This record gives sequence, C-alpha cells and structure tokens, in this order.
Amino acid sequence: MLGKLIKNDFIASAHSMLGIYIATLAVGIVTAITYAFESPAVIQGIVTVILLILSFAILIIPIFQLLSYFNKSLYSNQGYLSYTLPVKSRNLLFSKAVVSFSWITLSYAFYIGIYTFIIKYFFSKMDPSILEQLELIYDMIESLPDKSVILKVVAVVLLLAFIEILVLVSQIFFSITLSNIKPLNQLGGAGGVILFIAIFLAMFSAFINLTQYFPLSLYITNQKVMLVQSAMYGTAGTLIGIAGIIFQIVCTAAMFVATNYLMKKKINIK
Repeated sequence: MLGKLIKNDFIASAHSMLGIYIATLAVGIVTAITYAFESPAVIQGIVTVILLILSFAILIIPIFQLLSYFNKSLYSNQGYLSYTLPVKSRNLLFSKAVVSFSWITLSYAFYIGIYTFIIKYFFSKMDPSILEQLELIYDMIESLPDKSVILKVVAVVLLLAFIEILVLVSQIFFSITLSNIKPLNQLGGAGGVILFIAIFLAMFSAFINLTQYFPLSLYITNQKVMLVQSAMYGTAGTLIGIAGIIFQIVCTAAMFVATNYLMKKKINIK
C-alpha cells in the first residue's frame, strides 16, 4: 500500500512540478545550441540570462508548489479522501516526504547542472582564467596523495545535502500542518508560507549561533577530513559546525513527529 501511495503522490504532484523542469531543460537546450553554432553574443547573453533566472526559480518555485500540494492533499477537500484510506497517518506523511525529497533533490541537480554549464561555456569565454582555475582544481584533486580523502569529502557532502533536504521537507510539512490548526488557520492560505519563512529563519539563526558558541567543527581540506575545536581553523579548507548539524537533525526529527501527531489529533480539514 505504501508503494501505491508514493506512486500516486508522484503522479499527482508531477502536474504542478514538471512545468518548471521542462521549461528549464528547454532553455538549456536552446542555450547549448546557441553556443554550439556560435550564435551572436547578444543572443547567447539573452538565453544565458533566462537560464540564470530559471536556475533561481527552480530552487524557489518547487518549494511553494510542495507547500500547496501538501496542503491541498491533506487539509482541503482532498484531505477527506486521504484520511479515509486504510493507512496510518505516518504512512501518508512518509509517502509525501519521499516524493518531496525527490523533487527537491531534482531541483538541486538541475541547479548544479545549469551553473556547471554556464561557468564552463559562458563565463570562461568572458574570462578564460575561470576555465583555467577549474582545470587547476581538477588537477589538484587528481594529485591528492590519498584518494580516500576524495571519497570522504564526497560522502560528507552527500550526507550534508541529504540532511539539508530533509530539514527543508520537515519545515514545509510542519509549517503547513501548523497553519491548519486553530487559531493559526485564521491566517488563511498565506499562513503556511508565513510559518515556513519564520521557522526557516529561526532555525537558520540558531544554526549560526550554535556553530559560533559550540565550535566543534568538521574541517575539510584537499588533504584531510578531521574534527577540530575551533570555528576559525585557517583558510585552506571548509569548516562545518557539528553543533548546528546536530541541532538540525534533532529539529527535523521533532518536526516530523509533531506533524504526525497533529495530523492524527488536531487537524482541521477545510
């Protein structure tokens, strides 16, 4: 039954989600063609600017579409149907979490792909040194004395990306659910968006403060990955605050648990 839920959620959400991806892909293809056939610089610039705008849109629009889809499928007229299904509320929540996680991951993949293309083909023509710098970075990675460092860095980056997407999904679900609980439901359709922005900013602020006051960090360079007891450990690598990450994980788990509880006990279907 859970598999069918996930499948149906993918199909239902695709109607509102696919448009932005198709538009971005189409503009990306047009942009690639203009570079391949060396079209006039003005045309290349125009399509590249459009692609840049879509790259930002593809990160923002899906979030609001998921806010709308989650609200409609559970807390509007469709909610009556959803809650009559022979499944527990946690399965409904899990299904929508898997689908939302997948769409947001796809958005990040599109975003990274767009900027990789733009940096390689557009900015490198404006400033050839950019392409040279990218080649130097690649050569530096290839020359690492210990290839296991690459695997560690990749593993850390993927893990952090996984956590950040889960955090975003939990914020979306919790804010929409809260907006359907009295008296917050009086905020209307904008309630979920307002609560989402408030929760996002509050957690981001707490993340920054925790990283500063509890400076245990993961220090990543091209030579090693290690734990350090400082929030400032040189400029040759990247610092990732452990306290902030733990805080995000705890908050994410708490928001999923709270959302499931509110779905079962406090929902107000419109």
